[in-house]
Amino acid sequence: AVVSTQSTGEEKKEDQKDAEHEQFTIDAAFYGNTSHFINHSCDPNLAVYSCWISNLDIRLPQICLFAIKHIPAGTELTFNYQMDRVVSQEPTQSVDCHCGASNCVKVLHG
Repeated sequence: AVVSTQSTGEEKKEDQKDAEHEQFTIDAAFYGNTSHFINHSCDPNLAVYSCWISNLDIRLPQICLFAIKHIPAGTELTFNYQMDRVVSQEPTQSVDCHCGASNCVKVLHG
């Protein structure tokens, strides 16, 4: 017998529909890597992108940071946490922003 690992069009549609309803959160409260030490800024020098490396599951990308402007040696690395984009069923606290950028939003909504 030959077992095929290829999905039919209908199976792919079902997988995509399931993926739309699943949500994942990145939270370094207990686990993390060196990106845990990169702070927020409303005027960041890094941008966050989803990258699929050795994985084609659309729900599980690697989160990658790329420079969006020249970063001189010794400059703090920052990215925008974009907490205003967080979708939550539960009320969450706001956090004061102290990034010091001229375009600072002053409050990060979680």
